[in-house]
Amino acid sequence: MKQNIADLVEEHILKLLHSEKSGQIEIQRGEIADAMSCAPSQVTYVLSTRFTHDKGFVVESRRGLGGFIRISVIPLRSILFGKILSEFNKDSTLEDVEKIIRELYKINYISYRELRIIVKFAEGLFDSDTISAEDRFRILRMMFETLQRL
Repeated sequence: MKQNIADLVEEHILKLLHSEKSGQIEIQRGEIADAMSCAPSQVTYVLSTRFTHDKGFVVESRRGLGGFIRISVIPLRSILFGKILSEFNKDSTLEDVEKIIRELYKINYISYRELRIIVKFAEGLFDSDTISAEDRFRILRMMFETLQRL
């Protein structure tokens, strides 16, 4: 099956990224266009549609002489916890917190023992009559942020 030019450009950039242990490359749009025999605008299209934050990439560019495009792979952990922290708020319920914890366990980010400890901790926070929703949110958010850094 014949690939279109966007697929070829994406494949080329991914090969470059995979060859770098740092997960980051600096390229010049014109060089990629020349290597792939396409217009620089096609490289720009690929970068803007296939190397997005949602797909796990950060693309930075500097124009002009000596300009470059820097593509970095976002670690899966950052994507996962970014999603968790964006969905978690002061109105989250115990069920919401348990769902997050079960998801972390399901992807082997935490052990079963850690799951049980965190769920019991969350239950205690939700059962407390002296802890406000804001304080509970702040405490649980600090816990998730700590898990992200570990």
